[in-house]
Amino acid sequence: MKRISYIRNAGQTGVERAALDAARANDIAIAGWCARGGVTADFPEAPGILARFPELRETPSRSVAPCLDHNTRDAHATLVIAPIGAPVAPLRQVIEAAEFYERRILFVSGSDDKNAIRDWVFHLGYGITLHVTGSTEEQFPGAYEAARDLIALVLSLS
Repeated sequence: MKRISYIRNAGQTGVERAALDAARANDIAIAGWCARGGVTADFPEAPGILARFPELRETPSRSVAPCLDHNTRDAHATLVIAPIGAPVAPLRQVIEAAEFYERRILFVSGSDDKNAIRDWVFHLGYGITLHVTGSTEEQFPGAYEAARDLIALVLSLS
């Protein structure tokens, strides 16, 4: 059995998109809640991100806020990747949701955190759904590239 069975998020640019692309490339199932119409910064019109990731489900809102809550709720744990100096606008919401739903959460910023990620994933067990979120390309250009290696590490532990 794999450690990570599902990668879950809303498909926003940056970290979330890197996680979905890595999941698909590594034959890990994809799940998640996205904004109504699949709206993201780079896909502002329906079907939006749903054209690339039809596995995602729409919330009734065009806002990302309900997506963060639902994806945190519906996962075993949340990994937040925010390169040093990169803002994570909904950080408070993710923390509050993880506390409310009693989900584990780990914040990392870069390759220096590889050992912490490895230890954390091993302690999560097997067959988990991992919510991966963090900086968007709009907040931090290069977030996708910065997250790609860390996500590859996480998936290699599966």
